[in-house]
Amino acid sequence: SFVIKHFPNLWIKPSRGPIWELNRRTGLVTVFDYKNNGEYKKNGTIGELTAPFYEFDAYIATSPDSQGMPLNVLYLAHRYRNIMINFGALLCPGPDFQPPCALWDFIQNYMNVSRPLPDLPQYEEYRHL
Repeated sequence: SFVIKHFPNLWIKPSRGPIWELNRRTGLVTVFDYKNNGEYKKNGTIGELTAPFYEFDAYIATSPDSQGMPLNVLYLAHRYRNIMINFGALLCPGPDFQPPCALWDFIQNYMNVSRPLPDLPQYEEYRHL
């Protein structure tokens, strides 16, 4: 179309940045707030909501797709504040409970500093740290 061809910046926009962060060293979970009462649009200030990992609970939310099949998504929700992380973009929603449970197990193993890093080839160069 005319707009896509001649004005691509109206159609395609770069990502703002990360949405959330799980920091193994500090044990903190950070959710980045780009709304931040309009501060991000005014001067680029990103709000941060930070809390310890042990204060978060995992939930599997089930919702139907267009044919009525269940789709399970893993959520991480803070117990005391309105902080929630949707892992639907990291793990595709599906009818099985095993993948969200496996992701939750992986996240718990990753955040536990008393245990080694989970077995993934990407972590091999950091295993000695």
